[in-house]
Amino acid sequence: MVLFSTSALGGVFSLFGASVGSTADEAAIDRGAFVGFFERSETEPEVRISGASAIQVPTGTGSSTVFSQSNADVKLTRTSELVGLKFTGRPKRLRYSVFLAQVRKFEIEFASGSATNRFGASDSGLAYGIGVSGSFVPTSVASVGIGWDLQYRQTLVDFERFVSALGLAKANQRLVEDEIQASATASKRFGQISPYAGLKVSHWITRLEDRSTGERLRGNSDGASVLVGFEWEPIAGEAGFAEASFLDEESFSIGWGFRF
Repeated sequence: MVLFSTSALGGVFSLFGASVGSTADEAAIDRGAFVGFFERSETEPEVRISGASAIQVPTGTGSSTVFSQSNADVKLTRTSELVGLKFTGRPKRLRYSVFLAQVRKFEIEFASGSATNRFGASDSGLAYGIGVSGSFVPTSVASVGIGWDLQYRQTLVDFERFVSALGLAKANQRLVEDEIQASATASKRFGQISPYAGLKVSHWITRLEDRSTGERLRGNSDGASVLVGFEWEPIAGEAGFAEASFLDEESFSIGWGFRF
């Protein structure tokens, strides 16, 4: 997951989740900005399975395990959708940000033997984060700017359902995901449009907790992705944006914001 930063608003529209980027137009933001956003992202984290019975779901005759392996790393396909609000302030040269989002949809899918299983949740999660950003080279009308961005984010999701070849079952698991992300972007202004592109690197810590057994699975993953996006500022002090990232994280985010 990552964040997006606008160019004309000095990187204040950095959204943690889809892709992270911070542009280098420091002169465009006075004190701060608010931005509302939607983000969809997909990654493939790993967790270490300590025992096949660590994670269980209820069945009509008792409970059933969801993993078929022990002492093995299992790759998850993780998909999330967030709707949130972010605030960015600039007390001095650096920009500091906080954000809060509702998890509208969250799923993890994984293989267990020859079957494919999936945990899912709707409107039962929360994501929040903090960040700091700045510029190596400020953006101007005549030159390309180079910006940097550091972000931390945590996502908490209570799963409601488990889907397998046997059908639908109630879930009693929680996923906790921490992400640390760094990015660098290049941006250029062309009238009302400010395109940008860059590279981001991420480190994920994923924990899957079973509230019935008390067991917890944990894994660490690293990734790098290319991000591209643009900001459109048709009105002074207001701007919309769109951003996408590719490779280890596939994400898309859109939003609209106001500076003051």
